[in-house]
Amino acid sequence: MKLEIEYWINKQSFSKDVVTLFNESIICYKAGAYRSSFLTSYLAFLQIVKDRVIEGEKPFDIEQSQWDARLKKINNEDLWEQEINTILSQKNRESGKNNFFLISDNLMEDIKYFKRRRNDCAHAKTTMINNSHVESLWIFLYNHLSKVVLNGGKEALLIEIDKFFDYTYTKVDKSYDYLIEKIDQTVEKDEYQSFFDELKRITDFTEDETFEKHNGETERKRNFWRDMFFKGSERVREGIINYISKNETNFTFYIIQNPSILEYFKKDDSLIRKIWTDTLYNILRSSFSTIDYWPLISHLIRNNFIAGVQEIDLLLEKISEIICVDFEKLPYEDHLELLNKLNFSQKIKPYILKILSSSYVDINKKTNVIMFYIYNYGLDLELSVHLNKLFQKGYEYGTFKNALDGVIERDPAFLFDLKAYLSSNDIDIDVFFEK
Repeated sequence: MKLEIEYWINKQSFSKDVVTLFNESIICYKAGAYRSSFLTSYLAFLQIVKDRVIEGEKPFDIEQSQWDARLKKINNEDLWEQEINTILSQKNRESGKNNFFLISDNLMEDIKYFKRRRNDCAHAKTTMINNSHVESLWIFLYNHLSKVVLNGGKEALLIEIDKFFDYTYTKVDKSYDYLIEKIDQTVEKDEYQSFFDELKRITDFTEDETFEKHNGETERKRNFWRDMFFKGSERVREGIINYISKNETNFTFYIIQNPSILEYFKKDDSLIRKIWTDTLYNILRSSFSTIDYWPLISHLIRNNFIAGVQEIDLLLEKISEIICVDFEKLPYEDHLELLNKLNFSQKIKPYILKILSSSYVDINKKTNVIMFYIYNYGLDLELSVHLNKLFQKGYEYGTFKNALDGVIERDPAFLFDLKAYLSSNDIDIDVFFEK
């Protein structure tokens, strides 16, 4: 019968030397020679670490001369085991961390424990070694072997970034600039696609704030992606541009958060047109995203990414439609000022009138956008007629009525103007407005 360790080995991509050692360990285990089984499994573990060191990149905090000296010993058949044990247990005096591997203190303690058991086996000590010791070493390898990673290279950097954004390891106010510097030092150009794929899994800039585990977590991750672009090297910047360009959703979310990056895509008319005619609205319709898209829209208009009266009109139509669907994200401050210069009120007006002609439920639900229009653009005959008809149909209470009561109470001239529009056109005024 096959042991679990045998199935596990078959799923790995170990070197021939590692597989040979594990096979010897399994033979000894089945024969009841547990000391020998433990020894050869521990040697297999050290051989795996040796392979990773030889095939890996120099750790960040190690001088090249020191690294070369270590490699020389690791390639020596008589010295390699002792050298691997040494670098696995060696800590930096200042940081208290291992300079060679991204391993936690708990993991280092576990490795020391298994090294002591290895010594018990090798030196024929009286300590009992049975099947449970061998199995516990195997369980340790199943669960933690992937964590024994050199403090250098793409995988190690991703682990470090993952820990940085884990609030149990890192203070929320700690700067991540040093990680951005490491990207250029560590990740090869042909690794950018896979690196950014994994980085997005760790720090997803498309994630909705609604689902964040800690307050401010989403913004922090988005800022990391922004600062990678602006603080990173030219090579990193090009890598991000290539990465986001290959996926519409990634591209649109990234550009919404960082509109100025559009300058790098100015020559790609079709890509930019796709954003404001399609992708942006699909994203907003498909989720309750808390993301602020107004800076992007203003940037598109101000920097002439959308040229011509017809194109601007099309944009305003789409904006009006999405506001009346996504009525929580209304334009504000300078964004609204810019829209008003483009006669925005006339574009959104038909959508407001349509809402006022809909069900009471829909009207109450979209009180914000109706009041937004009233506050910013006031009354005219059409709006007055629609309001009058609404109350003539029996609308007596609800969120919108409460909001309208508030307007009339604060500004009696509003009711005066409404009555003037209706009476001057011989329209019967509802009793609500006669109060």
